[in-house]
Amino acid sequence: MYDQPREGGGRKAEDYPPDAPLLLGVYQVARERQLLVWLHPGEGHQDSLERVLNRHPDLTFIVHGEETESNIGNLMEKYSNIYFALNDLHGREYPLGDRNSKSRFLAILEDYEPLIEKDLATWQELIEKYPDRFRWATDRGGSAGLWSYDADAGQILVDYAREFIGRLDPEVQERFAYENAQRILQD
Repeated sequence: MYDQPREGGGRKAEDYPPDAPLLLGVYQVARERQLLVWLHPGEGHQDSLERVLNRHPDLTFIVHGEETESNIGNLMEKYSNIYFALNDLHGREYPLGDRNSKSRFLAILEDYEPLIEKDLATWQELIEKYPDRFRWATDRGGSAGLWSYDADAGQILVDYAREFIGRLDPEVQERFAYENAQRILQD
């Protein structure tokens, strides 16, 4: 399921709260096959997400998306089975959105220092408080179009990520950048 409409129509992931009957079988398969569960909860799904985390403490849930960002610290405090994949940086500007072109994207990130400062103010304390529960992610936001996969766009995203990660506590940098992802996938 995706959180964007797909060719041929269909429902969006945000139509399904994490405890929707459709997903309950997914959790059983994840348990049987020792798989991780990756979710992008939609607006208003926080209570549903908490019910799922509480009912399935033996499953590892990786969540991402702006709908969960404001509550992720509280969730991590209560549930040891939740992890967050952080890919929506850029000072909450969402330059990869469908309303921007490649040239607009590059212009937004030309001087990204103010955006880095916003992101550090939003995320640094939480990442450093839960250094084993956050990981860098690279969701490029499919709604932006093919230009978001262009080499110039990719390079500026890499530069931005390196700058952000480089300003975290040195004890946390490698965990956030790649070690947490490796550990979660190997467990």
